Amino acid sequence: MKNKVNNLNRINEVMIRHNGYITSNELDEMEIHRMYLQMLLKKNLIRRVEKGVYLDVNVVNDKLYSFYLRNDNFVYSHFTALYIHDYINVIPGKYDITIVNDYHNPNLAGNNIFYVSKELYSLGRKKVKTKHGNYVYCYDLERTMCDLIRSNRRCDILDIKEIILKYLNSQECKLDKVYEYAKELKVLPMVEAYINELKNNLL
Repeated sequence: MKNKVNNLNRINEVMIRHNGYITSNELDEMEIHRMYLQMLLKKNLIRRVEKGVYLDVNVVNDKLYSFYLRNDNFVYSHFTALYIHDYINVIPGKYDITIVNDYHNPNLAGNNIFYVSKELYSLGRKKVKTKHGNYVYCYDLERTMCDLIRSNRRCDILDIKEIILKYLNSQECKLDKVYEYAKELKVLPMVEAYINELKNNLL
């Protein structure tokens, strides 16, 4: 009985630290049997929000975060990154995610997947707080601008123009950094031409 109470307390401590979330992998790491999750589910104290991801029933599910907890070997990018950065108000139906070329995970199927080399995967990657206060890996705005331009055939061209104009007119615009990333991504001429065209249309 003492061991049961101790395990439940340990689970509760993790959930408090993680804004109400607990994963089956975390229980494995703590060497606590997964039957405790079933016990909490039966008592309606937690609910399953993703495979292997559980949440306190009194906490609103942060879908971006729960999906991230299930599959953490990716970076939110493109329009999903824009949503996280408060550049758009509605998240598209599918997540835009970037992964390394040789990484395969069937759990990611059904989303917009972009593949990059290991060398480029970490460029501009940072932990950003979601609207619910949880941290996920997401590309910064400068990397996102480059990604939108170089992936323009997979995106709505009008949306891209509006977003990049918004960025160019913002106080957080860092064109030097955009061009630095574009050089690393080997799309500098393309990015410069795109941005110069937009600037000229404003004149």
